[in-house]
Amino acid sequence: MRPNMHSFVTAVIASLVALPAWQQPAWADYGPGKAEQANLYVLAIGINQYPGKEKLEEAVKDAKQIAESFRAHASGIFRHVETKVLTDQQANREGILQGLAWLRKSAQARDLAVIYYSGHGGVDKKHGFFLWPYGGKDNHFAKTALFGHELKAAAGQLHSKCLVLLDACEAGAISKAQPEARNVVFFCPCRGHEDDLEKKNWHHSLLAKVVLDGVAGKADVNKDGTVTLEELEHYVMKQVKELSKDKQHPVIVHPRDFPTLQLAKAG
Repeated sequence: MRPNMHSFVTAVIASLVALPAWQQPAWADYGPGKAEQANLYVLAIGINQYPGKEKLEEAVKDAKQIAESFRAHASGIFRHVETKVLTDQQANREGILQGLAWLRKSAQARDLAVIYYSGHGGVDKKHGFFLWPYGGKDNHFAKTALFGHELKAAAGQLHSKCLVLLDACEAGAISKAQPEARNVVFFCPCRGHEDDLEKKNWHHSLLAKVVLDGVAGKADVNKDGTVTLEELEHYVMKQVKELSKDKQHPVIVHPRDFPTLQLAKAG
């Protein structure tokens, strides 16, 4: 049903993932009080322009607002916040790989990288979870899709810690992709067989709405003026279930030894 994978790996992917063991990133411990020494890099990807009925309404806006929200609320936590937003034509397979390469070059051991993807996703019987970049074609599936194992490997090869917000249908299936990455946390709004909801009265996808609200301060459970990764994680888990009326069940992939992170100033 799908083209053979033998011509699939590109030079960009090779540069991201084909590192010998001695070059594996040794990212630094990162806890409260250390964030002011770190930089934040946000790669936000949003795709509305899919063919016909596949077109989305909120993905581009969500990507732009996620990037702006981190710039606004994380500036009081991090020394420097830099964002790169890829929308529609910019977010084809090559463009996304170039964005990942930018993170690989920019984010260093003490830094944090955030990757947000809003667009179509799915599960292929042969290749597992995949993202559907702009210009993706069924008859050139292996050359135009971006597979979960590619994204996971690229994020895992960053020198920094990484938070991936995967705003797509069946996103939870990324948990089955290899290799494992001890420097990466994944937030997925739904399990591997569930759809990701958009509603007009939300003006966002469900994950984008919850993350935007959480980063702005609603996730600050202990009211200390900062939003931590753990607080945002708990907020996402609770709010996605409630707002979807139990139609979506978030999947969080959080390595055991992942350090405590301050993400944003509340308010």
